Amino acid sequence: EALAKVANGKATMRCEGGISGFPKAEESEHDAFIGGHSSISISAALGIAEAMRSDGDDHSVVAVIGDGALTGGEAYEGLNNAGKSRCNLIVVLNDNEMSISKNTGALALYLAQIRSTRKYYSTKNSVKNVLDKTPIIGKGIGKAVKGTKQLLKYAIYHSNLFEDLGFKYLGPIDGHNLDELTEALMVAKMMQRPCLVHIYTKKGKGYAPAEDNSGEYHGLPPKKDDDNNCKGECFTDAFGKALLSFADKDNSIYAVTAAMKYGTGLQ
Repeated sequence: EALAKVANGKATMRCEGGISGFPKAEESEHDAFIGGHSSISISAALGIAEAMRSDGDDHSVVAVIGDGALTGGEAYEGLNNAGKSRCNLIVVLNDNEMSISKNTGALALYLAQIRSTRKYYSTKNSVKNVLDKTPIIGKGIGKAVKGTKQLLKYAIYHSNLFEDLGFKYLGPIDGHNLDELTEALMVAKMMQRPCLVHIYTKKGKGYAPAEDNSGEYHGLPPKKDDDNNCKGECFTDAFGKALLSFADKDNSIYAVTAAMKYGTGLQ
């Protein structure tokens, strides 16, 4: 739905009387639900997948969620319900170690541990051995990837969080390697069960200014020379300055931000 909005109404996005910055069914036929924070993606995708399954539709539904959004409680509601379902649901975890700012908390440490200990099955026999252990469909998947130029490299970590919640776990995958990514998604699709594909990426990849300052480049305001640019101070900056002025006078004040200091004027 985002592409449709960019093509048809980006000039009015988040303006009075304009379109919203999030999915809104009444605005576009491409918006299947009303949403806000991206932590709802798993639950929304599960609902769509369950509806399709009840209609006899066996297509896969894909939810994309970042490691930042995965810290939201609604993400775990989705994982909890999806893990016990029989739906063809693929969750793509885009792990770039960032929310709007650098990720913090126990989950960030957990994902870092998975990334640092990743093991790849890089030969045909290694992949075949893993797939053959998958009941019923494993051998079929093995045949499907057998003819590809480079066999899928992925690790299956038993007893990790996602496996324990009922998902088949594939990863970590280099999200910037299209061959690897394509093969991983192909395998996930053929699993015909809830599957989580863990990819690691770099925020702002390919554009040096964004790579160097990914927090600030999360959402840029209009250029300073843009005639339509707001001339006054934005609310976020005003809030940040006001909070700092209070803190200068009272050292008992603490500012808490959800890994998004740029979005709250606290940079």
